Amino acid sequence: MSDRQARFENLVNGYSDWLFRYAYWLCGERATAEDLVQETFLRAWRFLDSLKEEAAARSWLTTILRRENARKYERKQLDFDDV
Repeated sequence: MSDRQARFENLVNGYSDWLFRYAYWLCGERATAEDLVQETFLRAWRFLDSLKEEAAARSWLTTILRRENARKYERKQLDFDDV
């Protein structure tokens, strides 16, 4: 196992429960929260090299999750009926 994979596994094992609780608090839906956490870890894997200090991992992952949640609502188009 490479160093990169080990770092990523440590992030997943250490923060996935906390991220899920935070995502559930944000959206209130279990399936959506699971999707948000999955997207967060996908983005974290892509940009793992930008995480310089392991002590900042929680805030880094939280920022990614918040941005993923914002992207979800940015893409959502609401239908308005004419009155």
